[in-house]
Amino acid sequence: MGSELLPHFLLYSFISSSELSHSLSEHSQHSSANQLCTEMASKKKMGYKCRIAGVMLLLIGSIAALVVVSVIQDKLKVQEYGLEYGIVIDSGSSRSNVYLYEWPGQKENETGVVTEKMNCKVKGVPISELKVSSEEYKTTLNGFQDCMDEIRKHIPEEKQKTTPLFLGATAGMRLLDAEDKKRSNEVMTSLTHYLSGQNFHFHNASIITGQEEGLYGWITVNYLMGNFLERNMWNTYIRPNGAETVGSMDLGGASTQIAFQVQEQGQGPDYMLVKLYGYPYTVYTHSFLCYGKNEANKRVLDKVIKGSSDPAYIVNPCYPKGFNTTIKASAIYDTECTIKPKNYNPDQEFYMFGSSDSKKCGELVKSIFDFKKCSSKQCSFNGVEQPPVTGEFMAYAGFYFIAQALEQSGVSNLEQFNISVGNFCRTHWTE
Repeated sequence: MGSELLPHFLLYSFISSSELSHSLSEHSQHSSANQLCTEMASKKKMGYKCRIAGVMLLLIGSIAALVVVSVIQDKLKVQEYGLEYGIVIDSGSSRSNVYLYEWPGQKENETGVVTEKMNCKVKGVPISELKVSSEEYKTTLNGFQDCMDEIRKHIPEEKQKTTPLFLGATAGMRLLDAEDKKRSNEVMTSLTHYLSGQNFHFHNASIITGQEEGLYGWITVNYLMGNFLERNMWNTYIRPNGAETVGSMDLGGASTQIAFQVQEQGQGPDYMLVKLYGYPYTVYTHSFLCYGKNEANKRVLDKVIKGSSDPAYIVNPCYPKGFNTTIKASAIYDTECTIKPKNYNPDQEFYMFGSSDSKKCGELVKSIFDFKKCSSKQCSFNGVEQPPVTGEFMAYAGFYFIAQALEQSGVSNLEQFNISVGNFCRTHWTE
């Protein structure tokens, strides 16, 4: 039956057989043409109203049916495919975290719709500080096992063997790999052996590149903000109308990453192509090793020490007035990010006293960046080529702790802090 016949079929369903036979009987008894015409006109009016009512009911019924079908289909998809699970271990320079994700088995335009189900912080030291067979290694491995046991409780038993498991190590291990390749390989090999013995589908444990870390951060920020897809009134996923992405700034312990979408495809490893939910994106991303919160602080402390003539009384303008502390040389120089001084003694102690001089502190911090060297058309700092920065940015990780510190110091307007972060992107990273 064609769709154009549906209104007629619906209209006939509103007219009973008794009404139809009664009408025909009346017509046979009337001989007056005028009476017949008047009655026919009246019937036509009634028929017109019936048609209008029928069409309205059909539209309302059709909309209701579509909504019901959509909801049923959505439920059937989940039932048909079931929920899938995945485990990702993020091993940074400060700690390791285990994340459990879940998603419906089907994908939306070749990309899954993922939800974080839970996460677990691993007790122990960062893996970049591990030495295989040490007590710290055993303690940290026990921390991993506690998290794996907790994660396992949230995955159906029949799904555990097919649940993929990944470990991605970031800047802390990138530094260790550059400093001590043998120890780095020992740590990763040992973790690979341990994780492959878990009751999951272990894929790999690897040290990801800085570009990958920046890209994953950009994807995460925009996914959580709903910039890639949204549900419409039919309960299906679509790309948001006029969708725009935001840039991401990730301040880690050993490195910091910047990533944002660009329209032109540039040259080099810092330009990465990714396809998400059926749409292609070109993302510029760069990771600045040794410019994470912890490593940058070591570089500033090195500048403070070099500017002092007495290691027993070092004035640090970045410390609050009245604050004093003792720092071992190894805490500053046992890293690839700072150059060891002559006659280096890892057990040497430096006594620092705070002077709370914000101007001098700012000059010290700025001195660890090089905004002048640039062999390209445009650079961020240290001669790194970077296209023009546009749009809004989301800052996270170490920036969160900076915002907390500002708030505890009496800076209640965190919106102003976010504006300052954005201005930093547009000025210092584009000079």
